[in-house]
Amino acid sequence: MDQETSKSFFFHSNPSSFYKYYAAAAGLIEMEENLNTEKQNLEDCKAELKVRKRVLVPDKEKLRDISKQIRLFEEKVNEWKSAKLMYKLSQYRSYKEKYEALKETYDRFSESNPREEISKLNDSIALFEAEQTALKTEMETLSSDTFIQKERITTITDQIAMAEDSINDQNSRIAANQESIVQVETAMNNLDNDISAMEAEPADVDMQRLENELEDCKTEYEEIDKKQKDLMVKASDLEDNIAEVEVQLRAVRNDIEDQRRENASLLLGGSSTARFAHMRRALYRYDVDDVRKDIYNMRKNGLFAHSPIGPIGEFLVVSHDIPNWKVMPVVERHLYNMLQTWVVATEKDRRALESLLVKHGCNRNQARVMKSNIFMHPSLIEKLNIEAIQTMHEASILRYLAIKEVPPVLIQILSDTCDIGNTVICLDDEQMDNILKDAPSNISTVYSMSSLKSARYINGVLHKTPCYDKHPFSYEYVRKTQENEKDRSKKQEERKDSGVEREASLCTLANSLSKELDGSKARLDDLKADLENIRQEKISIIRKRTRLEADLREEIEQLQTTNHSSKYNKYCEAINEIRNEYKNQLTDLNNEKEKLEKERDALQSKKNKHQEDLGSANDKLKETLKRISGIKVDIQKIQQRVNIQKTQIKALEKNMKDYHFKLDEYMNDMNEAENRLRTHQEQLDTEGIDYSVELPNKTPDEYLRIINLSNDVLQRMVDDARNVESHLISLRETHDEFEKSLKEKETRLSETTENYRRHKQNYMKRCKRFQECRDRIERKAKRTFKRTLEIVTGYDGNLVFNDVDRTLEIQIHNRQQSYSRAHVATDLKTLSGGEQSAIQLSMLQSMAAISYSPVHMFDEVDVYMDESTRIKNIESLVGFAARNKDRQFFLVTPHSELAKHIKESYPDISKIFNVAKEI
Repeated sequence: MDQETSKSFFFHSNPSSFYKYYAAAAGLIEMEENLNTEKQNLEDCKAELKVRKRVLVPDKEKLRDISKQIRLFEEKVNEWKSAKLMYKLSQYRSYKEKYEALKETYDRFSESNPREEISKLNDSIALFEAEQTALKTEMETLSSDTFIQKERITTITDQIAMAEDSINDQNSRIAANQESIVQVETAMNNLDNDISAMEAEPADVDMQRLENELEDCKTEYEEIDKKQKDLMVKASDLEDNIAEVEVQLRAVRNDIEDQRRENASLLLGGSSTARFAHMRRALYRYDVDDVRKDIYNMRKNGLFAHSPIGPIGEFLVVSHDIPNWKVMPVVERHLYNMLQTWVVATEKDRRALESLLVKHGCNRNQARVMKSNIFMHPSLIEKLNIEAIQTMHEASILRYLAIKEVPPVLIQILSDTCDIGNTVICLDDEQMDNILKDAPSNISTVYSMSSLKSARYINGVLHKTPCYDKHPFSYEYVRKTQENEKDRSKKQEERKDSGVEREASLCTLANSLSKELDGSKARLDDLKADLENIRQEKISIIRKRTRLEADLREEIEQLQTTNHSSKYNKYCEAINEIRNEYKNQLTDLNNEKEKLEKERDALQSKKNKHQEDLGSANDKLKETLKRISGIKVDIQKIQQRVNIQKTQIKALEKNMKDYHFKLDEYMNDMNEAENRLRTHQEQLDTEGIDYSVELPNKTPDEYLRIINLSNDVLQRMVDDARNVESHLISLRETHDEFEKSLKEKETRLSETTENYRRHKQNYMKRCKRFQECRDRIERKAKRTFKRTLEIVTGYDGNLVFNDVDRTLEIQIHNRQQSYSRAHVATDLKTLSGGEQSAIQLSMLQSMAAISYSPVHMFDEVDVYMDESTRIKNIESLVGFAARNKDRQFFLVTPHSELAKHIKESYPDISKIFNVAKEI
């Protein structure tokens, strides 16, 4: 086949001519013509067989009529005999059922013997009384423990009273000791006054002057000190006022910041739809609305068992009365891995959704799809959601979410996978610390809205761990576009207006507090300056007083050394001795006071211990009394049950007489039915009737009516005959004569039928072999075409044989462009030149595979191919030749480069002939 023939074969042929080429290459046309000739001979034989069968129809009809008469007569006779047999068996069944019913009634009534029930009730009463006795014993033990505990409480109370008396006594002694100490200190002060008076007597004029100046200095110091204390009190009050104003100002500024963030969140929610669309596109990498439209259409066409839900980030909506900027960062932080996830019902839905997301531009590795079987159980979803809402924490994420706007399936999945019912969001760190301190077992994670700190429950202890700490004011995560519509609602507008008004009022309040704080700070600075001046004055006064005291001390020393009388010395010595005695007495009193205080503290600790023992004893007594009350209630309940069962026993004893009378009646009826059944069994045994088989369902009266009707029918059928037997014999003789004649004709027909059967069998075998051969050739052609095309281009191709319409179509699927099987090319003219060349080569190799010609010639078959396609096609052709080297030769005229490549790569199966040179 040269290039022109190949091109004409490939581009100018239709499916019918393709089919003819393949059939001719495989030798199927000659085989089909032979089969058609054989089929015509079979039809001729069949026509002859129909003629022979048509001759037998009248004889068969006559024989059928006689057989029908015989069969009808025999059926009526058998029906009459069977009715007589069924009548007797039906009587047996009625007797047996009546006996079994009476026996069952007797057994059931005998099993309901009141004595057994009375015995059970007595045993139950004995168990209850034993339990009641045990409870009474326990109650007596607890009562004795109660008396012991009350005596112990009385003893502890007496000990506490004694300790209080001892403490009061010690307090009286300490008070008396304190009075003695005060008296001694007063006497010591009087001695100092006496010394001062004694010292004043011998003073001269200079000493008096120094003393007067020192007294004036002390007076001036006291006045300045009093003034300093007054200023310090004012400064302290002013500092407290400043601290209070600063706290208020800090709280107002926090409120302003919160309100600004809330207003910014509301304004962000009311921004343009285009901005939200851009943000959503940047987040999900695809258009969510377009995906949902395609899902709706696919669901309408039955491609989804249940509509997928997602992405989950689109459904995270908090309640309208909660600020989004505070809650949403925490919610989306906790559900970060679930924001872009879709939820589907089946594996088929998952694959379909992944393909759809990839089609819309989503990366296959980024497409997150979760499968959940909970779609199939709507009642279970409702039940689980109710349980989750009832058991969730009061500050959980589930409380903050707008549950009515979230699908119930999604709520259950988030509760199961992320535990949003037990994940708590706190307003501040203080609330979070309180929750962690309580540490309830059902809490898994705790977050704080102040700094977005989190804590996790690990190994029985809640530990704080670092987490996502992005500033909430700059946090703008994409939420569902439906929120734009909500923010445009009247309620959202009111929230905006009220937020702006509140922000303005808070700013006004903050300004007034700032002014007040500045004024207070200015006054505080003035007071501090005054206090500094007073401190400097006090320093100068102290220096002056120190100087005056030094001068006075020097003057006194001079007087003592020069002109001091002996009387003054003696008086001072006496006063010093008295002072020493007072000091010793004061030391003894202080030691005694310390000893008394230690004894009082010991008594106080002993009293506290007794009070703790008293509290524990009271708690134990309350528990014991509570247990006694519970035991009393249990005893009353047991007694009520015992009384009820005793009442039941009395009622059963009254019914004993009626029970025995009815039992005797049931016994007599059962014996009578048993005797009738035994009599009927003897009659059946005498007649040789087997009554162990399945018994009839009808009543004896119905079978009796059937017997009478059969008698009437038989009498009408044998009116012209002597009796039933002779009538039946005459019918059978007539039947035998017709049957003999018919058999002779059927023998001749069977010979013709056998010839037709053998002929048809041979034809069917040939058709089967022809079909097997054609199927084998088609499979081989498809396999060769598909393998060659896949090796050369990597495409997925197929040959579609239609043996009914006698057509052959070519289907090509480029797997690199689409994963959908719907993208299949059937018009080869729409493909590129390289693709058409590869398909041409694949078809030629498939025809060579099914053809049994030993030599195949291809002249410049690769002339229309580019370099890369030519190399692939030649490689494929050489590989095909290698697989068929035992039965076929391939002669091709490739380019010189390809010829050299074939010779070097396949020296065992290739040989190059230079035709022009040899010629």
